[in-house]
Amino acid sequence: MLVALCVSAAGAEPTSKPPQPPPLPLLPPGAEQPGVVRPVRPPAPKARPALNTPGAVPQVRSVANPRLDPPLPLPPQIQSSTPVPFAPPGFAVPGPSAPPQPLLPSNSLSWDAESKEFKAKAGETNAYFTFYLTNVCDKEVLVNGIRTSCGCTAAKLPSTPWKLAPGEGGPISVTMDIRGKHGRSSKSVTVDTTAGTKSLLVTAIIPQPEGDPTQMNRSQNMQLAMTDRQVVFRGDCAKCHVEPGVGKMGKELYTASCGICHEAEHRASMVTDLKTLKHSTNLEYWTHWIREGKPGSLMPAFSAAHGGPLTEPQIASLAQWLTENYKGGHQTAAAPAPAISVPASSKPASPLP
Repeated sequence: MLVALCVSAAGAEPTSKPPQPPPLPLLPPGAEQPGVVRPVRPPAPKARPALNTPGAVPQVRSVANPRLDPPLPLPPQIQSSTPVPFAPPGFAVPGPSAPPQPLLPSNSLSWDAESKEFKAKAGETNAYFTFYLTNVCDKEVLVNGIRTSCGCTAAKLPSTPWKLAPGEGGPISVTMDIRGKHGRSSKSVTVDTTAGTKSLLVTAIIPQPEGDPTQMNRSQNMQLAMTDRQVVFRGDCAKCHVEPGVGKMGKELYTASCGICHEAEHRASMVTDLKTLKHSTNLEYWTHWIREGKPGSLMPAFSAAHGGPLTEPQIASLAQWLTENYKGGHQTAAAPAPAISVPASSKPASPLP
């Protein structure tokens, strides 16, 4: 009887429900329901100004207040409306560069000619040219420099830089070395100015030397040798001054490499006559002048160490033969030849003239 009552009590449904709130009425969009409290969102933090914003400075935390302190204003003397680029500590920020000064118009200078010719006469060694320019604009023109296309040609300005006020002008001198040349020879000259660059052309017309072609070539070679005494061992000159002496020693070497100049029928006046030396000679004397030559003369240095064609054994054999056959004058004392390694039994008086 008790069990039946428990079962009946557990399965019985409640007789009443708790009260429900009435449904809220529909309101137009944007209207607030009465009695409803909505959560309030905190305002979004303000963005920190960039480093390149005018008047902004980095924010730092102070000891007293761990929060970020408000930015400090820049002093008025360094405030600028132009953004300042970021630079690492220790590096200066370059300021705005000034635009390059524009060149003057190319027609600011008037030239008497752009090219000139010089007709050389037989025997002349230099060709001369003169160009005239005038400043025809209302501003000052600077001639900053001048250069030529070849080392044989030189140009000269009145001054560097050359300042030309409006209406002023003057000459530019050009000189061309025409030694050893014939026919037409042209070189360019470039003038740098604040009105741009100007290219000039100079041409020398050089006559063919008259007379025997062999003598003509010999004269040209002598002119070249006065500039570079070692030139006799290069190019066409080597056929006469190098090839005949290859492998020869002593007397044969003298005939092939020395006699061609010193024993020539038409020996040049600046070439020494070894048979008429007025001072005594010795092995030291001949060794030095064969090996080293004489700077400033036609006598080249025959040693291979100086670009010559002879080896040390050839130099020794040639010096020995000259010591025995070309003893020079009968003076008992002679001035020493400079800096050689061969011991001397006596001292020579003077170098080859």
